[in-house]
Parts: sequence; structure tokens; C-alpha cells
Amino acid sequence: MKISLEQLISEKRDLHILYLYMDDEEYKRQILTFIEEGIAAGEQVIVIENDKFTVELLKVLNSHLSSIELGAVHFVNSLYFYSSTGSYNPSAIFKYYQETIQPYVDKDILFRSWAHVEWPSANEPHHLVRDCEMAGDSLIKEHAFPQVCAYAKNRTPANLTKLLLETHSYILREDELSLCHRKSPM
Repeated sequence: MKISLEQLISEKRDLHILYLYMDDEEYKRQILTFIEEGIAAGEQVIVIENDKFTVELLKVLNSHLSSIELGAVHFVNSLYFYSSTGSYNPSAIFKYYQETIQPYVDKDILFRSWAHVEWPSANEPHHLVRDCEMAGDSLIKEHAFPQVCAYAKNRTPANLTKLLLETHSYILREDELSLCHRKSPM
């Protein structure tokens, strides 16, 4: 099944989407589209991103969004988000994620989230990534919001890619979504 991201979001809110990007320009196009479509839908947009790329995104967004529209975009430093305890710690990430979304949940405000997942080495213990993705999946289901998890394909080893396909419901490729075939329910 192939469907556009916006079409799916309009039909279903609890979406855990994997995006394995090939190059920075395509990544930039996808994230800007995600942000702009969220704003057009009247949603708040949480963007977990590194500082360097946040500056690039803000340059583009500042050029064609109003200050009110920009106020709907909330950037979170990805380095702090994923390593606030000094290492990739799923329970700390889960707690920070809950704190990040809680104001929107409490006020019943529609939101969507994009997370650029990076770490210094592809040698991170993959079970930690799986634990983190599964914890995120439970929040997504509980609070019914769309979440894109973006990973650089060239820095994601095959065994981690396999794990990611097992922990996400959909995969974003160019402008289409496809169902992921999970081995077992989570």
C-alpha cells in the first residue's frame, strides 16, 4: 500500500514512521514539507534536530512563514535530547520525550513530531535503539500523534535498518509511505 504522508495523517493519527534518507537536500525537502503541512493543518510541530541543521531550516522558514506560523514550530536540540545523561539512555530519552509532548497533550492540542536520530557511532548497542523506538511507539499510540524518525541511510548498518523496520509501522520513501512488515506485535 502506498499513500502520501498528509493523506495518511488526515485518516490516522498514531503513526510511527521511519525515514531513511539518502542525502541532505532530500532530507531538508522532506522535513520542510512535514513542517509546512503541519502548520497548514493547524498543528504544532515539534522538531528534534541538531543545531547546525536547525539554523538552516530556520533560514528557509523565516523567508516564507509569518511569525505566528513560526510560533507553531518548536525546535528541540537533538544532541541534548538523545544524550542528556551523557549517553544514549532509552529511559532518559522517554522521560524527556514525555515532558516535551505533555503541554500539547494536557491542552488537547494537535501536534506532530519529527526526530532526527543521530549518534557519534553506528556501534551504539542496537538493543538500546530498539528499546527507545518501542517506548516511543507506546507514546505515539497512547496520545495519537504522527512521529517521523529520520536516520541517515549511509550511517545505518543493515542489522539496525532491519530492527528499525520492525519497530515502525510505515516507511517514508521520497513522497510515499509504505507499510512496514513487523515480525511481531509490540
